[in-house]
Amino acid sequence: MPEREGLSTIQEIRDTYPETRILAISGGGIGGADRYLQFAESLGAHDTMLKPIRGAELVERIRRLLAI
Repeated sequence: MPEREGLSTIQEIRDTYPETRILAISGGGIGGADRYLQFAESLGAHDTMLKPIRGAELVERIRRLLAI
């Protein structure tokens, strides 16, 4: 997200809309994508994905989140 920082966006969503399900996607970040996504989970992301993303996998993750 070029205009916003993902982790602060997760915090804002969790604070404002706590029932919203969050899928965090990253291909980088400070300390590497794995560490970045672990931090996203600790802030309340329900699921995470590393880039590059396959379309079928993205659709399946979204389906799982919607089924919760």
